[in-house]
Amino acid sequence: MNHAPTIHVMNKIDKILDYWFEGIDDSTVIDIKNTPFKKWFIKDENIDQGIREEFESDLIKAGAGEYKKWEETLQGRLALTILFDQFTRNMYRDTINMYAYDAVAVELTQCTIREDADKDLMLIERAFIYLPLMHSEDVKLQKQSVECFTKLVKEAKVSNA
Repeated sequence: MNHAPTIHVMNKIDKILDYWFEGIDDSTVIDIKNTPFKKWFIKDENIDQGIREEFESDLIKAGAGEYKKWEETLQGRLALTILFDQFTRNMYRDTINMYAYDAVAVELTQCTIREDADKDLMLIERAFIYLPLMHSEDVKLQKQSVECFTKLVKEAKVSNA
């Protein structure tokens, strides 16, 4: 049996997650002067260009449904959510295209929450799973975002106590 396609898929998922999180975990102190945090919080054309060069072909393939199988794993769903919700905002900053995949990202988030799978992610990963709700213009999704982030903050306080 040939497992090469599965390995290739996992490598792409890992590549996205490794790029975005750089090995941090919930005990890592957020400092926006350091990576990976400056990728998340600071507008930087070099970062945007790097994401575009490294991941735009993956975004196009995922948008065309070529990475649909990723949705079968939690890490794959997280990688797709980051690709559709975060990377688009870097790649296509200040253009209408930065919102092109928002509906897909929201659906991935909703699916993850419906399955109660979000609780299996690290707290910092959950923040990125919930961001598509926050980015939505829909009031109902905004309310859900507030509920999710409120629960996340409570859990973070308990885990840091």
